[in-house]
Order: sequence, then C-alpha cells, then structure tokens
Amino acid sequence: MNEKFVHTVSTSLPLILVRYIEKKGFDTNIILNNIGIDQSALANPETRLTAEQFDTFWNVAVEIVSEQNFGISFADELANAWRGNNFIFNMMMNSSNVGEALERLIKYHDIVADAVRPIMNIRSAGVHIFWEYFGPTFKMPDQLGEGLLVLYTKMLRRLTDNQLVLLEVNFTSSPPKNLDIYNSIFQAPLQFGTPQNKLLFDKECLEQPLFLADSMVLSALEQLAKKRMEELFSENTFSKEVGRMIGKTLLAGKEINLDIIAKEFAISPRNLQLKLKGEGVSYQEILDDFRKTIALDSLKEPTASFSDLAFLLGYSDQSAFNHAFKRWTGKTPKQCRS
Repeated sequence: MNEKFVHTVSTSLPLILVRYIEKKGFDTNIILNNIGIDQSALANPETRLTAEQFDTFWNVAVEIVSEQNFGISFADELANAWRGNNFIFNMMMNSSNVGEALERLIKYHDIVADAVRPIMNIRSAGVHIFWEYFGPTFKMPDQLGEGLLVLYTKMLRRLTDNQLVLLEVNFTSSPPKNLDIYNSIFQAPLQFGTPQNKLLFDKECLEQPLFLADSMVLSALEQLAKKRMEELFSENTFSKEVGRMIGKTLLAGKEINLDIIAKEFAISPRNLQLKLKGEGVSYQEILDDFRKTIALDSLKEPTASFSDLAFLLGYSDQSAFNHAFKRWTGKTPKQCRS
C-alpha cells in the first residue's frame, strides 16, 4: 500500500516569520506550542513543517499579531531576507532572462515548500502566476495569499529592474475599506473575491535579459539545487546528510575539509569515515562527486573562468583544481572544454 505523501515547508519561512513576530513584540513560543515544535528545532535546516503545522502556525500568527495588512507587511520582511540569502533567488538572478528565472523558481520551489507551489500559465492575454496550496482545507489563508502576491511582485520588479507592468491582480479576499496600500504596491487594476490569488503581466516581460547574470554561478547553484531535490524526496542516509553539509559549505564559499564537516555532526573525523564506510562510500568520494558534477556542468559555458571555478569548489589554487580534474576525467579542464 502506498503511503500518503506529506506536503511540507522548510524552516526558512517559519524562521523569518518568527523574527518578524518578535520584532512586533510578541512571544513566539505561544505559536510554536500550538504546532508542537520548539525554536531549536526550527534552527535545524533539515527540519520541515507539515502543511498542517504551517497552516496552524500562520493562522495563529495572524490572530496574535492582529494586524490588518499582516500578509503585506510580512512580505516585505520575506523579500528582504530572500534577496540576501536564498540560493533559489540567487539562481534566478543568474538566469539569462525573466522567463528562465521563473521556470527555475517553479522547478526547485519544493526545496522551500511543496505545501505551496507556484504555477505559471502563458496565454494570449499574458502570463498568469498563481499558487496551489496543500493545507488541511486546500484553501489558502487570505493574508498568506496577499503576502505571496506582494512577494512575487517585488521579486519580479527586482528581476526586471523595476520595468514590470502588471495588467491585473486578483485576490481571494474581500475588498478592504482602504485600497491605498494595494494601489501603491501593485499599480494595476485590482479584483477582489476571485477564485484564485493571481498576477497577470505581459508575455514580453519573460524575454527581458537579466543584468550581470553569471552562467558559471548559475550552473553551480543549479547542480546543488538538483542534489537537494534528490535528497529531500528520496530515502535519507547519513551519506546524504554529509552531502548536504558539503554542498551547503561549498555554496557559502567557506573552507572545506574532513575535520570541518565532522565538527558539524559533533563527531570525530574517524567516526564520520566509519559511518560512511558502513554505507559503502567515503568523505572524499562524496566531495569529489559534488565537485566533479559542478565542474563538468560549468565548463559547458565558454565564458567560465578556470580560476573562478577552482575558488568556487574550494581549491587553494587553479593548479590543485587542474590536478583533481585530470584525476576524475583523464583530461585537463582546458582539454575537456575544447
């Protein structure tokens, strides 16, 4: 018998929500107690809330803060956090155009949340963006819907260098008494009480190129995103946990070695190696697999710099990278590209 798939949300969204609520002067432990989770668990990047837990989390937060435009205000906090730290947004910013950026967001969104999924429909009238929601009733809370509309509007304006022109914005919520904040944010015709929360904009926007997009950075980030998707939606093992930590460390541009990774698991390097050996793999093999995959994919781009790639993969210099690459493939990076 097949087990029912449980939709989840990563801790990144609840953590930002906790920070926002604390800034408002409220005790977040009340909310966390309602979903049976403590703040230390939220600090673990491997923790994921079920769709039901997140739905409760959100609704209790809205009730406690009791702010008319809670979703809109929270979207500002979320947008600021995403711009600086979210690797999916960084992957979008390094795509060649807006359309590809949105396609990558949709493709890898489950890393952030599979309980809320964006959908993009391209029609003759324009591009529609809306969301599926897998909460207990499958009806997205109105304040969450408004927050997503604001977040995606800000994200699209960032991608288009503020050239985005919305054709229409739809809300499932009832019309508020004062529309000033809505008109200021969206600058478009507004429709309330509709079946879906939805953004509509011109198709030409999808072709707009992204300034300073870096194909090498994109390739490296996308490889990590693919691995993260595999890890999240397949059987978990210690070797996969080590792989996630290696990927996270590389992505952050930090120094990487066996001692550093072992310390993250609060065990000795010897014990880490023994646990990996029990799964038929070594630390070096996992590290090499990450580096090789990212390197081969990045070298498909003719503008990728060997020295930049060496730095991205954590090598002390280009010579060390060249030596490792030849060990993997029998060729130098230059020979492989030609």
